[in-house]
Amino acid sequence: MMQFSDQHFPQGTLLFPSRETIQGYLLTYAQEVMGLIKFGVEVKQLEPLCEGTRTTWALEAISAHDNQIIRDTYDAVVVATGHYSVPFIPDVKNIKKFMEAYPSVISHSRDYRSPTSFKDKKTIVVGNGASGTDIALQINRVSNKKTMVSVRSPTPQPRLAYMACEELPEIEEFLVDQRGIRFKDGRIETEIDAVIFCTGFLYDYPFLRDLNKKLITTGGGVHGLYKHIFCIDHPTLVFPALNVKTAPWPLSEAQAAVFSAVWSNNIQLPSKDKMQEWAKKLYEDEGEQLHIFRTSSSDGLYINELYDWVMKSHHKGKQPPFCNDISFWQKHIFPQAKLKFEKDGYKATSLEELGFYYDEDWRTRV
Repeated sequence: MMQFSDQHFPQGTLLFPSRETIQGYLLTYAQEVMGLIKFGVEVKQLEPLCEGTRTTWALEAISAHDNQIIRDTYDAVVVATGHYSVPFIPDVKNIKKFMEAYPSVISHSRDYRSPTSFKDKKTIVVGNGASGTDIALQINRVSNKKTMVSVRSPTPQPRLAYMACEELPEIEEFLVDQRGIRFKDGRIETEIDAVIFCTGFLYDYPFLRDLNKKLITTGGGVHGLYKHIFCIDHPTLVFPALNVKTAPWPLSEAQAAVFSAVWSNNIQLPSKDKMQEWAKKLYEDEGEQLHIFRTSSSDGLYINELYDWVMKSHHKGKQPPFCNDISFWQKHIFPQAKLKFEKDGYKATSLEELGFYYDEDWRTRV
């Protein structure tokens, strides 16, 4: 599900690959463009230079090796910096006072490395997304003390039973004098040793300076984009792979096919008014959480929409990925397959090994 369309994982790769396997796969895929990448360089400023209807981009960066300032001008810019560096921790009542009193208790999943450091700690994991459930499971397996999960919506029962953690509602407030927490149902837990917020990340592009203020408001999404990609005011600036609850590589591959076709004048963007209408409708539907795929099929439908758009081009470049019915089935069974993979010892290399077989009538049983 997560691989690029033109490169498969090696034969015998685990169904849910390890971090090392994923890193090796990506490095192999990137070999052809390694010579184009400047490592150890931090972009400090990127600003548009508008001349009539044409916008170019002035970039200023600094080398980490010798502090040399690098300046250059580009016709178009792809902002592929990711969005997993600025952690989001909700502003719960008394949390700042609690952090001042107990600076080592509260952390974010970004900084989590190993469950062993939580072995003797009474731990609360906040959030039950992929990171939250994985971290809670790992800690609960090694901890001598209670591991709890604070959630907004219930964890699916099979996953919760496998985690063997106690599930609690959202946090109402931190109780500084008790090193404790009051939950929204009134329950209180005291003598808390660790709280790990698995509550996602904020979008932020400090190198965009003034433009960043317009694109980013609360940090929950990037405003002023068309189809989650194009900056409407400056379409030669794009932001691939912003979406969450998806496989980022097929997503970014499809998006790259689109903006490459647009920039090479093989397909056209709608009028600025039409693009703004799309962005306005997205905000009305989603609020600040602009880039979340809400259902298991949402990302596949979006990828196929981009595929159809690119395939209208007369001169087609690299063909984008397309999600067929098997892909949608795989996305649908993903939670069950991951749970079965873990229960069976993290060793399966195919869905068939776990007892999952594609049936073209699968939708009738959903």
